[in-house]
Amino acid sequence: MDTTGLRGYDNSPAFEIDSTRPTVVSTQPASGAIGVPTSAIVLIRWSELMDLASAESSFSFKDTTTWTPVAGAFSWGGAFMTFTPSAMLAPATQYSANLTATARDDSQPGNVLASPYTWTFLTAAAPDTSPPTLMAVTATPDPQDVFLRVNISALVQDDVAIGQVWCNVTGPLGGIANLTMPYDGGSGRYYLSRAYSVVGVHDYIIWAADTSGNWNSASGQFAIEDNTPPMINNLMASPDPVIVPRQTTLSATVTDNYQMSWVYANVTAPDMTWSNRSMAGGPTYAVNYTAPMPGIYTFRVLAVDRSGNWNSASDTFSAIQFQPPSIQHTATATWWVGDALNVTATVTDDTTVQIVRLNYTDVDGGVSNVSMSPGGSDEYHFSVPAQTHPGTISYHIWAVDNIGNSTRSQAYTTSIILRRPSPPVLTVSVIGNGALRLQWTPPTTNEGGSALTDLRGFIIYRMTQSGGQRTRVNTMLVQGTTFNDTGLTDGRAYWYVVTAVNSQGTESNYSNEASGTTPSPTVPADNNVILIATVIIVIIVVVLLLLLLLRRRKKKDGEKHLEPGQESQKEATFEQVERQ
Repeated sequence: MDTTGLRGYDNSPAFEIDSTRPTVVSTQPASGAIGVPTSAIVLIRWSELMDLASAESSFSFKDTTTWTPVAGAFSWGGAFMTFTPSAMLAPATQYSANLTATARDDSQPGNVLASPYTWTFLTAAAPDTSPPTLMAVTATPDPQDVFLRVNISALVQDDVAIGQVWCNVTGPLGGIANLTMPYDGGSGRYYLSRAYSVVGVHDYIIWAADTSGNWNSASGQFAIEDNTPPMINNLMASPDPVIVPRQTTLSATVTDNYQMSWVYANVTAPDMTWSNRSMAGGPTYAVNYTAPMPGIYTFRVLAVDRSGNWNSASDTFSAIQFQPPSIQHTATATWWVGDALNVTATVTDDTTVQIVRLNYTDVDGGVSNVSMSPGGSDEYHFSVPAQTHPGTISYHIWAVDNIGNSTRSQAYTTSIILRRPSPPVLTVSVIGNGALRLQWTPPTTNEGGSALTDLRGFIIYRMTQSGGQRTRVNTMLVQGTTFNDTGLTDGRAYWYVVTAVNSQGTESNYSNEASGTTPSPTVPADNNVILIATVIIVIIVVVLLLLLLLRRRKKKDGEKHLEPGQESQKEATFEQVERQ
């Protein structure tokens, strides 16, 4: 209504009455924070939108040492108020931020902060830009044997604080080990103690970092060597003694702290000849060796590792020799068609006979290799199957003992002939002038003992002296067991043998030799005397007549040729002869 009394009105939009006072939700840095970076800004989060001017004017920011206000600029983002100092904050300084109760929200006429809000924080110390120092860097021992520890160590110092120390080790084959180095309070050193399995030069770098992130390093080298020779133990020959010519296994346990290269066995025989054999395996190395002769052997195991370190160890073993089996056998010269040939041999050995075999070729050329069956008293036998026709069986016997020694007999042959009867048994007796009687016992078996079932007859042979030429007497086979031989000369001895003949016409061996003498002719006793006397008288008469005629003839011849006086001398001589 105006002064004239006129009235007017209008409807306003709906509105809200704000009666809530603003609050500080959070600050950054937070109250009581320490180690705040010197480059930090101050951020305040209000509970609602604020009146910018009153909020900024209510804020103050000072260090608590000098209480000098810190200059800066404000910026807003919604309910976030940011104060950015114009310069870096002082290190290790406590700062205080304050909001007075004059700050109000953006309502009209505006609600003010209920009470002042103050908080403090401590900035971090001055930045650490100095790296740690590394001194007295060592790797001991250097060189070191493989698989033994090397201690890498260093004195590490920093003007603030050491954060971490670690070591990077690179081996000769490459590969990087990045390991933390612990601190030894006794020596005041950081160290890394470990063993290395690769021979060669190793490079290392020690890295040290302080708590501010500053770092430093130092490097070095150390050598890993293999100076330890292999170890050789448990030398053995198995079996010991070994039997010639069998094998024995030479073995040894060979170990090395690094890597083996090769292992050899040097064997010296009793005759001082030697040979080298490569041994295989690990850690037990072995090689087979065949002993060529009996006696004491020396074997030396030589081992070399990858670094060239070597070692050796020696031992001995013995070898003994057994003789091969002995075979005793007597071959059967002849055998018969249709009968199995039993081959028997005596086989002995100074250990144990393991195998006895018979290798034979039959009459048809077929070859067989068969085992001989053992019997008593070291005898072995095999029956060769009966042959169907005549020919020759050849064979040899082969024996092996349990050591492996073997022997082979000589070659034997047996002639296979048709079966023949056993010979008869003969006797001879006198039956008269010019006649002898032969009588024999017929055979009932064949040679070899089989039954004689096909006897056909007998043949008779006569001889005029023992063992002389035989003359067959009968042209036809004699069927019986007696025979009269007639027409013989009286007063003479005769010898006989008889053979038996089977159905195949095979004749037996000769029987025993038997003899008989035919009687002399019969003459009366008186006639014999007269005859003898007559003959003597006739002989005497004839001699006397001859002497008389000779005398007369000589007398006539002497008379014709005598000189005078000689005739009387001749007569005297004749007279003397006659007297005598």
